[in-house]
Parts: sequence; C-alpha cells; structure tokens
Amino acid sequence: MHKVCFIALLLVTVSAGADEYSIWNGISLTPGTGLRHLGLDITRKSDGYTGNIAQDVPAKVFFTLYFESPKYRFDDSNWGVSVVNYNTFVTLDSQWYNYDSGSASGPSGERIDVGSEISGRYSYVLPQIFYETGRPGEGSFKFALGYGWWNADMNGTIKLTPNDQPTELTPSSDINLSTTQKGYLMTLSYRTKSNWLYEMSLGGIDFDDADYEYKIEEVTLTIGKTFML
Repeated sequence: MHKVCFIALLLVTVSAGADEYSIWNGISLTPGTGLRHLGLDITRKSDGYTGNIAQDVPAKVFFTLYFESPKYRFDDSNWGVSVVNYNTFVTLDSQWYNYDSGSASGPSGERIDVGSEISGRYSYVLPQIFYETGRPGEGSFKFALGYGWWNADMNGTIKLTPNDQPTELTPSSDINLSTTQKGYLMTLSYRTKSNWLYEMSLGGIDFDDADYEYKIEEVTLTIGKTFML
C-alpha cells in the first residue's frame, strides 16, 4: 500500500511542475458495463489435480467503477503515464470440462455447472504507460500497458481432477483466497468527443499459497461514460 501511495504522490508532484499541455484532464471516474470473462485456474500442490472455473453466460454482464489519475504527457507527445484503479465483484460457477483430452489436435470441451461456486471481489491499482491520440473534446484512441498491484478476496468451492473432467459426484475442495499480488494489464480503448469510452482489456496475476497454485486472467469489453472530478 505504501508503494501505491508513493507512486500516486510522485505522479501528482511531477504533474504539478508540467506545462499546461502535459496534463490532460484531472482525476476521471468511469462507471461502465460490459462483458467479462474471468477465469480462475487452481492446482492442488499435493497431487497436481487442477480445475478452471469462470462465469456462466448471464454473469458475464457486469458493472464497474474505473478511476484514472491526471495524465502526464512527455513533452506534449502522445506518450504519457497515469495510475488506474478498478473495482468489481464476481461470481464463478461454471467449470471447464475437457471431453477430448486424448485428441491429437489438443484438448476441447465446454463449461458446465457441476455444483461448485467461488465468489467475491477483486481490484487493482496500476501505474501505466500509454500512447493516446487526441486531446479534450476530440475522439481519441489509447493503448496502455500497466503493471502493479491486484487485490483479490474470494471464497467457495471448486472440483479438482487429474484430467479436467469434473462431475457433480467429484468431491469439492474449499477455497479461501485473499491476496495482494503484482500483475499486468493491457488496454485498448476509444473515447468519443462526448467522453463515451469503449475499451477492451486483458490482465491477470499468478501466485500460490501453502496448498494451491492460482492463476487469475481477466478479459473485458466495456462501455462507460467518463466524468471529470
């Protein structure tokens, strides 16, 4: 947390000394909705059994709040830096079932409900470097690459198997996940003249504890309206 505060303070300090063209906007808030795939891979260390759990189709629709610090541009160029913060809740209740593990072309399968569910929240605070065309009042494209701190608190059950073939009869494993880890985020977005935001993102983290190895991967398509604070 101290590192996050330090980076935010550094950006504000640098921004205070920049010329009027280097700072674009102030702090921005974007409430939005869209489609999200959040996949959680879990491997049990004791026997190597694995499972992947994600949302069913209706749960892929989500609502979110997205904050971004003032942007600092390098010498009035399209390159710049900022800090983003994102918060959302999630329910995962469909596990991957691999029905063709012996295929020469690789595994194939589908997501099914086998009675497992993991729910909770996650968020991230990420310094990012970006390339963005346009200025206030103009349509603009933006590509950003961030690396920073993800926080996740989730709990529930998952069914772990040696071959990704869980059924309703497979014993469940209890999962209590609470962690803060470094992870990445890549975004590609378009902002209209009236500040409507259309964004695609990909990000995630890898970590482990005494019993399990985890991988969280997020892919989102979001539409939102940006407001300046």
